[in-house]
Amino acid sequence: MKTHKMIVMLMAVAALVLTSVVSQAALVATDSGPVYVAPPCTDAAAATAWGANPVNTGTDLLLNHLTSMTYVGSMLYGSTAANINDGLMVTSVAPVGGPYTAANTENLAVFGDGGVLSFVLDNKYDITRIDSFTMFFPARIGQKYTVDVSTNGGAAWSSLTSVNYNNNNTEPSSDIFLRGIALTDNLSAPIATGVNAVRFTFSDPYYDEANPAVTAVYSEIAMYGAAIPEPGTLVLLGLGGLFCLARGKRGG
Repeated sequence: MKTHKMIVMLMAVAALVLTSVVSQAALVATDSGPVYVAPPCTDAAAATAWGANPVNTGTDLLLNHLTSMTYVGSMLYGSTAANINDGLMVTSVAPVGGPYTAANTENLAVFGDGGVLSFVLDNKYDITRIDSFTMFFPARIGQKYTVDVSTNGGAAWSSLTSVNYNNNNTEPSSDIFLRGIALTDNLSAPIATGVNAVRFTFSDPYYDEANPAVTAVYSEIAMYGAAIPEPGTLVLLGLGGLFCLARGKRGG
């Protein structure tokens, strides 16, 4: 009896500890700050400069599992919605993007204030990380936007988080810099579950309709996660497990 009570008490303590750990989970935004990008200024070079090199990889959901992309709102400084190629906005040289030069600024995205960029994926995913990159002169790499997620293809949205990072730095204005913002969970858990659509609403930190040359310049949005099996697949896996169990019992 004493042993039974001890087990019950230990289970209760374990449950309290687990609840405490779960309650501490939180979405965090990691800011790279301005990172100098030595010429030639490509997305790949920028990512390498940032360190983690998350840009344009085989695991990026927007590059490999995108069904559709829509943008509603104005785009400034020569940008068009057609330049957003699966989240990769520097597209003048395949497959890694870039190089950035003054002659191809239209390959970067300059979103008007209130612009809405939406991505619909081919399946439901547990999202573990979202990266956003700005790359231009240091006065134009701030980031300000909100992120919403949907589990029904965009029919309804839930707020995930907001990002607001200005610059206010004194780097030489003629040099090209990168800023990367990584959205992750502090306990390495998914930041959103069962998601098949993600929406970004931009509020430019320096927006000026009359002077678009001061607005932020985006070069990349990347997203990572694991697909959730369809219900039918789970049922088949369960039936397969039961079949194997039954055969094992008969064999025994």
